Amino acid sequence: MGSGPLAAMAVFESKYREGLT
Repeated sequence: MGSGPLAAMAVFESKYREGLT
């Protein structure tokens, strides 16, 4: 990608949340 830190943060949060569940 290359949208910026915001995109990476969103993806990281999504993966983190999914992993938590």
